[in-house]
Amino acid sequence: MGKRDLVTAALLTAALIFAVPSPAAGVDVLLLPDSDSLPLDSDSYGPGTDALVAALKAAGHSVVVGPIEYEWNGSNPPTSGFDVVVHLNGKTWTKALPVAGQQALVEFVRSGGGYVGGQWNGFEAAMEYLTDMDDLVLQLWWSLDSCAECTVTWTVVPGQENHPMLEGIPGFFAFFAGGYDSVPQVVFDEFPSVVLMTSPGGGPAVTVRQLEGGRVVAFSSAANYLSELTLQDDFIQLLYTNAVSWAAAELSAPTFGGLAQKVAELEESGAINKGQANSLMSKLDAAARQFDRGNFGAAEKQMWLFVNKVESWIRREVLTPEKAEPLMIDAFAIIAYLVS
Repeated sequence: MGKRDLVTAALLTAALIFAVPSPAAGVDVLLLPDSDSLPLDSDSYGPGTDALVAALKAAGHSVVVGPIEYEWNGSNPPTSGFDVVVHLNGKTWTKALPVAGQQALVEFVRSGGGYVGGQWNGFEAAMEYLTDMDDLVLQLWWSLDSCAECTVTWTVVPGQENHPMLEGIPGFFAFFAGGYDSVPQVVFDEFPSVVLMTSPGGGPAVTVRQLEGGRVVAFSSAANYLSELTLQDDFIQLLYTNAVSWAAAELSAPTFGGLAQKVAELEESGAINKGQANSLMSKLDAAARQFDRGNFGAAEKQMWLFVNKVESWIRREVLTPEKAEPLMIDAFAIIAYLVS
């Protein structure tokens, strides 16, 4: 790796550190269980759910367990005061959230909240039990890539190893699934989802989506379906705790305008000419348009074109490294946001 590549890598690393802050300990979580309290008036919701609650609390999060998921209507309790909703739906696949609860969740996420779900959301959406939360269901039902009470191996998608959701997760791991179905992901025209891990058949196992101000995480496992061992697995628990942290993290939107101003200042100072400034601005404009449409991948590609152009000018001594550095720092901060 050359000196210029080392500088580029260092700037990108710094941008990632500053653009993707870890949320403060004590994320407020509303957990919607898929089983009633067992036994009556106890604090137990079954060994799987109890293990997940304990793991979330051990990670420093505050957890309130709400009513069984198909009785939650968005107001008992309301989402106000919570950062993330964790929705279990393995046992209760024959009953869906009330429409009011579905609508409350969508509004919660669009306004900046986090949602963590799994199967059988896809089943209920495919069967039209869930009719008002399509934006939060990242895969449907059914596929041949499925099983009930079986050992499943999930594998990290190449290039996603450094995603915050996968912190502490190995390249692949096996666990006992009470049930899962890994049907292909739902395709969204805006704010597309991203697959981070795949199941044995290659279908999505862990999928994430940035939806306006909030974030969505979907697992292909139907935890608690037929078996409660899934949520007792250490890596599954870590994925859930990571999901809560990632979904609650607040990020500032990319400042395309601030970077455009720096380009304009370089043109005004004579460091670059009008044609060179227009070349950079065209890439920024394209990235901003894609960002506004929720196409983060396309926006990222435009930003890399911006970076590559600046780097070529440094090599050709059109720009000094000192004058290019403010552009590179802002560009890498935007890229860090887009890939987080």
